[in-house]
Amino acid sequence: MKFINAIVAAAVLAASAVTAKETIEICRNNLLVFCEINAPAWNRDCVELGVEYDNLVSSFDTRGLTCEFYDEPGCSKDTAWFEHTGKMPALNAAPAGKEGWDDRISSYKCIPPQEER
Repeated sequence: MKFINAIVAAAVLAASAVTAKETIEICRNNLLVFCEINAPAWNRDCVELGVEYDNLVSSFDTRGLTCEFYDEPGCSKDTAWFEHTGKMPALNAAPAGKEGWDDRISSYKCIPPQEER
């Protein structure tokens, strides 16, 4: 019985490790403050932000994933969007090409590491 419990515990821990890599952190304030710590980021699926975060994101951390952020729901490249990998501590002080995105993001999708360019 202890052996089976150890196997189940190992499987749960392995699943948790995979899940942790398939999430990003999105935040309503600069410097990664007031965040949804484990926002989903699964295999290019579009994630539309709920009312608590829609047009309110000021910082984020993609945790190494490359993600595309959109100013409209639906992740359509017919609307304004940008791509980023890693931490963005302050969208109101974003680097060139990413300025003007504070409190503007409505949806995002992330690219799995094996697909990254």
